[in-house]
Amino acid sequence: MTGYPSVDKPWLKYYSKEAINELLPECTMYKYLWENNKDHLGDVALTYFNKKITYGEMFAMIDKTARAFLSIGVKSGDVVTVLMLNQPEMVYMLYGLNKIGAVCCVVNVLSSEKELIHYLSEGKSKYFVALDVFFEKSYAAAKEYGVNKFVYVPLWQSLGALKNKLYRLKVKEPVYTDEFVMSWNAFLAGASAVHEVVPAKYEKDKCTVIGHTGGTTGTPKGVMLSDYAFNSIPTQEKWVFHYLPHEKHMDMVVPFAVYGLSNNLHVALSFGLNVILIPKVDPEKTDELLQKYKPNHIASIPSYWTAIPRSKRLKDVSWLKTAAAGGAGMTNELENDLNDFFKTHNGRTHFMNGYGMSEVCGGVCLQTDDCAELGSVGIPLCQTVVAAFDTDTMEEKKCGEIGELCIKAPSMMLGYVDNEKETAQIMKRHEDGVWIHTGDLGYVAESGAVYVKGRIKRVYITQRNGVVSKIFPDRIEQTILAHQRVEECCAICISQEDGTYLPVAYLVLREKGVDHVKIQEEVSALCKQDLPEYAQPVSYIFLDALPKTAVGKVDYRALEAQAAKAE
Repeated sequence: MTGYPSVDKPWLKYYSKEAINELLPECTMYKYLWENNKDHLGDVALTYFNKKITYGEMFAMIDKTARAFLSIGVKSGDVVTVLMLNQPEMVYMLYGLNKIGAVCCVVNVLSSEKELIHYLSEGKSKYFVALDVFFEKSYAAAKEYGVNKFVYVPLWQSLGALKNKLYRLKVKEPVYTDEFVMSWNAFLAGASAVHEVVPAKYEKDKCTVIGHTGGTTGTPKGVMLSDYAFNSIPTQEKWVFHYLPHEKHMDMVVPFAVYGLSNNLHVALSFGLNVILIPKVDPEKTDELLQKYKPNHIASIPSYWTAIPRSKRLKDVSWLKTAAAGGAGMTNELENDLNDFFKTHNGRTHFMNGYGMSEVCGGVCLQTDDCAELGSVGIPLCQTVVAAFDTDTMEEKKCGEIGELCIKAPSMMLGYVDNEKETAQIMKRHEDGVWIHTGDLGYVAESGAVYVKGRIKRVYITQRNGVVSKIFPDRIEQTILAHQRVEECCAICISQEDGTYLPVAYLVLREKGVDHVKIQEEVSALCKQDLPEYAQPVSYIFLDALPKTAVGKVDYRALEAQAAKAE
């Protein structure tokens, strides 16, 4: 053993030789989905409220959607921009576009009109499909940019005539006179003009999906992903998850997050599961969804799990086999609370913390039955390599040594859309190939488990009495989170006229109605004990919830803006 993770790959001891040596599929996403499900077309593929859609019905709608796209002029290689929530039409478009070789570009439903124009321009997209709830800004962006066709889709399109009639009492039918605008029904009607779809030829390095980064580091960047990247995720994850036919997977992650498309749609459908589509989630009412649907598998974000340990509604969770989450916000306390909850409520699972990013098609590390070390994000998938490197020399760190976490995986992106500079910042060539530089600090333990310790980019340079120092917000947050009454924390720094920075801490408490003054005194004492003077917060602000980005990460930029206004 050399002590270097990229050489020793200590996590491989948890996998079989079959898993390590399996050839990854060389086909389109659509082809992969079809081959895995063609023999059980009568099984339920999608559940949307009270509507159940079989795999046979789903593939029929995918084909019809593909023909409808062809009828409006979409060709192989064209980019179609999609602004949707979790609903059947999103699934039909993802695979329908893939079948004809077009690119599905997913965008955040909360985007402004200006941002939507940016996304359309970025992908040179002449076709735009959007949920009718967001018609006005989507239509305005489509008209300003000059798309060929703009299609709007009702949120309840798949629920039948009666439900849609009731829906229209709340959301009026869009009014327009432009010929480039059409309803989803009019769009599908055009499918009859195209009798056959010739599946597109597979190309390993062809972009088939454009996702976007979370936006915590500025304007979200377009992430170009291939069929090969998408298909590598379920092929590797099948050795970790224990999926069985007919089981239920609840999809609560928005489809414009790559994690939502890959780990919650493509993975689950590739395994032949019944995917329960949840278009909107209230984190405080997640237990209601669990009680209603009793899903066997959930892979979401940490904020969707915070209400579960406090639930009075859930009495028995013996039906839950997979409880997983990835992203910022998972604390040791929450992980312990969830595992305690499962034990006392007939659970047969442990919580599985994970790690990944849009640039590697979602999650690439996951706690397993064999390696679930508290505080870790699990082990890399069987054909993925994670190692830490020195931020200055790019020399690999040994097991246990902290550096920048880097990923070499079959799921890595092709690059950012029309942004070679940013691509070069994150995709760097080492002696053994190209690695994704995550911007996260962490290390790989001798066991193979990966630990994330903070962000590199969130570093503030300050000075006091002529001494220059660095403030690491993550260190402040970890100190404050050690207080048993603090559930979430985000530390930011506000700039001063002399160019220095002062830290400010935002806190969310586990219980409401407690004495904030007393908690602040105790937290301040912790910070004075564990932090250098220049890193101790100058103020503590209590919130009911921290603002989050679309992919569930704490939106520290929003807090920075809030702090700046308060000055």
